[in-house]
Amino acid sequence: MIFLAVTLLAVGCARPVDPDRDESLTYHVGMARAYYRLSDYPRAVEMYAKALELNPADAEVCLQLGIIYQDNLKDTEKAAAYYREFLRLSPDSQKAELVRGWLKKSEQSEPLPPFSPSPLRITPVPVRAPSPPVPPALPPAPGPETVALYTVAKGDTLAGIAERFYGSRTRWQEIFEANRGTLEAPEKLKIGQVLRIPNPSR
Repeated sequence: MIFLAVTLLAVGCARPVDPDRDESLTYHVGMARAYYRLSDYPRAVEMYAKALELNPADAEVCLQLGIIYQDNLKDTEKAAAYYREFLRLSPDSQKAELVRGWLKKSEQSEPLPPFSPSPLRITPVPVRAPSPPVPPALPPAPGPETVALYTVAKGDTLAGIAERFYGSRTRWQEIFEANRGTLEAPEKLKIGQVLRIPNPSR
């Protein structure tokens, strides 16, 4: 089973999404992968679930949820449900045979519940309190630190703000770290909230 999960994670799979939702989908999937790398599987499930709400036809997200429930949360029933939804959405994927093999093996050892073809309803795993894990520390910036202040507007994300100040969406963690005292989680920005932007245009 571990070989299945490693193989599936190693092979990329992309599906086109509505351009209006692309930024939000990319953000939630990116956050899910970050939490997965930090072994915070409940948070990873929460972020993937939000991505699936935005695009219920995303087979890759169903696949990743199945892998997490199978290998990390040890919930065979939910893993089977997400794997079956993946097969329904992407029956000809190069990963479909691996998934079918896992389902067949599981059904031989214990009966699995029937999966309804109706849209999948997501029940995110409860989030552990009190706060999300600290992302990997960034190397210290050379020279004295400078700080800019930015007021959050409607539609802002940390990735978008990072692109505005640093020219790179991947540096959102620097802003999050600088505001951990007032920012509960990366995705919980509030309109009108003032953020500290360390070393802008560095």
